[in-house]
Amino acid sequence: MTPPTVLISAGHSTVFPKDPGAISKRGKGNLVEAQLTLRLRDLVAARLRLSGINVVEDGEDGVSEPLKKALALARTVSGPKIEFHFNASTN
Repeated sequence: MTPPTVLISAGHSTVFPKDPGAISKRGKGNLVEAQLTLRLRDLVAARLRLSGINVVEDGEDGVSEPLKKALALARTVSGPKIEFHFNASTN
């Protein structure tokens, strides 16, 4: 049986045209959604691969591609597609 192929997207682009998503300016430094979702994408992809699942990502080496490229990639994968986002809050 062939293992499934899963597409995992970090949800925001770290390359031109950049789309950083939500940015928190609280505490020490800024939390940028694009960087958080990128790390989460890489962690989940690594875990899935350890489980024998084929994984396609919307970038590599600290890069997450713009939405247009991610959508084109999604059209090539017939299995499940996962995209990560975090919501912003004022409290």
